[in-house]
Amino acid sequence: MRSINFVEGVIVVTTKSYTVGYNGGTVTVDLSTNIDYTVEIPEADKSWISVADTRTRAAMRDETLTFTVASNSALTVRYSTIRLVDNLGITSETILITHKPFMLQRPEPSINLSILRIRTSSRN
Repeated sequence: MRSINFVEGVIVVTTKSYTVGYNGGTVTVDLSTNIDYTVEIPEADKSWISVADTRTRAAMRDETLTFTVASNSALTVRYSTIRLVDNLGITSETILITHKPFMLQRPEPSINLSILRIRTSSRN
């Protein structure tokens, strides 16, 4: 006996993990889908990450999600796992955002040449 599985809908995310510098920025996620879905950002992460809804509706389509990431003034890395959920509540894909911490910049070592005296002498 043969069986045929029909897939009602699909979401395919090209890259599933992104790293953002401490000053924040945008993350652009390219995907292909043929279903309606929602983007779920964990409640605790909504203070520093948001999505700009730039999607269009068509049969099979390529889309770009853009996330805006605020600056991270903490000294720790923070993470968010964003879910793409279909109308049945099933998670089809996840996207991991890693946000680098603020790091104090160490000043470059310098030499004050005005206080150095270089002696040269010639002895015969």
